[in-house]
Amino acid sequence: MKIRHLLLLLFWTVFIATVPLSLLAQSLKNITGTVYDSSANNVIPGVSIIVKGSSRGASTDENGKYSIQAAPSDVLVFSIIGYADQQVTVGSRSAINVVMQENAMMLQSVVVNVGYGTQRRADVTGAVASISSKEISELPLTNFQQALQGRTPGIDVVAAGATPGSGVTVRI
Repeated sequence: MKIRHLLLLLFWTVFIATVPLSLLAQSLKNITGTVYDSSANNVIPGVSIIVKGSSRGASTDENGKYSIQAAPSDVLVFSIIGYADQQVTVGSRSAINVVMQENAMMLQSVVVNVGYGTQRRADVTGAVASISSKEISELPLTNFQQALQGRTPGIDVVAAGATPGSGVTVRI
């Protein structure tokens, strides 16, 4: 009788110890794929891929390719500005290619402050950079050129002379 109890105890110990591991083993698998644009069928770099309801995520590389760990029951959410979000259930697939649909309304809602007014992002044809007055007021500056130096892409602020206090050259 004691041997039977020991075998039963051993069975339940092994069963309880291995059941959670078997539940975890079925959970994650590697999902790969490519994200395309619907209008030109080009790849889209920089698309965010999130496993819905978790903190796992990835993004597409310069070739539009991604790789992420997900369970068959997970839902992948693909998103990028200018395109409608796509939600795809993983299921039994290990390769999921997605075609993103453009969302023109989203692009029109982006507003850019251009210093003398505001324009919709869709109307701006060049690059726009800004430095807030709050940021400038918190810095120990002696002139406005120092506020531009190293803070605005596309603008080079360099000393015009070798002596301290000499003027600066601003190149755009």
